[in-house]
Amino acid sequence: MSGKENLTKIEFINQNVYHVRSTYVEVDGYPYLLELVDQITEETHMDHFNAINDTYGHPVGDLALKQAAKAIKNCVKRTDSVVRFGGDEIFVVFGDIPFHMLQEKLEEIRSCVDKAVIPDYPQLKLSISIGGVYGPGQVSDLMEAADRLLFQVKREKAGLKIKEKMNERL
Repeated sequence: MSGKENLTKIEFINQNVYHVRSTYVEVDGYPYLLELVDQITEETHMDHFNAINDTYGHPVGDLALKQAAKAIKNCVKRTDSVVRFGGDEIFVVFGDIPFHMLQEKLEEIRSCVDKAVIPDYPQLKLSISIGGVYGPGQVSDLMEAADRLLFQVKREKAGLKIKEKMNERL
């Protein structure tokens, strides 16, 4: 068996957002595609991103995002995924985590980002806010719930909020 190529992508399937990891392999000369699909449920947002862009320029803002993503990746398992979705939004897809362990893991991620250093800009301190939705749901509902939680986190300066069930009201 030999691996030919590894790919990752975001898929919208039946109104849900999924992260798909694909590996092409050959077994006895026959090609196969192995795919691992995880539903996206967690959203992080880098604090003060616009201020970094405005003060230091977009290249430094991009570097800050890359350092934050690198810090997040260093805090999660290889089976978990970190995906930049746009602007300063980053999704974290946990392959297998019970709800009772999620808050502890997200606090660890916040701590990793807090300790991250931007090369040539040690005066810049990174931090993230996290709005997380645990469970299945439609794309629009998940995004709306995560955005509302993120807004609450930023307004309350709470840093992290998690919602376990999509049918619960915020």
